[in-house]
Amino acid sequence: TPGNPVTFARDPGDADQWWRGRCVVVTGASGFIGGHLAEALAAHGAEVHAFVRRPHDGSRLGASGRMTQHRWDLADEDGGAALLSRVAPSVVFHGAVHRSAGGDSVEPSGKEGLETAAALTTRGGARFARACARVGVARFVFLGSSSEYGPHDEPLREDMADRPVSTHGLTKSALTAEVRDLA
Repeated sequence: TPGNPVTFARDPGDADQWWRGRCVVVTGASGFIGGHLAEALAAHGAEVHAFVRRPHDGSRLGASGRMTQHRWDLADEDGGAALLSRVAPSVVFHGAVHRSAGGDSVEPSGKEGLETAAALTTRGGARFARACARVGVARFVFLGSSSEYGPHDEPLREDMADRPVSTHGLTKSALTAEVRDLA
């Protein structure tokens, strides 16, 4: 439809044909959404490279044998450009975010937690997006968060103004603005 850049495969079988052998990077692949995305892409035949802070053979990523894990961190000063150049993906899905000290929550606490989340999720994510552009990644897919929108009295829509009320929402919203500026 006019004004809608999203297209869908007419036949679900088309997905296998499109993804088969395609080199893809997924950041945040050790998380819930990123992990399921990486598994689905691998099931469709994509060559999946999971950029993770702590590669681990015992994780579902290592256990599948269908993807390669690479040590990478949002704090990397080059934004991951060197690793991206070696892997040479045609598609990157970016979902990595800051994790609290215990690793179980995206919601840090206190002023120090806010600064760490901003340094990693927002500024580190922006460095990564710019690195993708510099090395020639053809498609960059940014995974946002409903936390960016904050509370609303109606179902969320993409055209709603952001009203984040959490640190996670604030840092993801700021990164979304950075990524839009690159587009």
